[in-house]
Amino acid sequence: MDDFNDYKDVFMTRTIWTEDCKSWYKNNANPTGKISALWPGSTLHYLECLASPRYEDYEFSYFSATNRFAYLGNGFKTITMVRKSRLWEKP
Repeated sequence: MDDFNDYKDVFMTRTIWTEDCKSWYKNNANPTGKISALWPGSTLHYLECLASPRYEDYEFSYFSATNRFAYLGNGFKTITMVRKSRLWEKP
């Protein structure tokens, strides 16, 4: 997060958002405060970043030591379990 915040702070210095004014997107509504609620770039840039996550920046751990796909559960969503239906089971 520190690297991202450094990137964001440098980016924002080139924008009008850092002007001396109070706003909801600044820390504590301080006119000279750091910007805390805006993406450092355009909306299209943001969407592209969301579409292509950098998985190498994450450390993954699994719930099950024996099967990395155990998080899939029983294969059903909670909404399909309403009224304890057993329609998917063989008679």
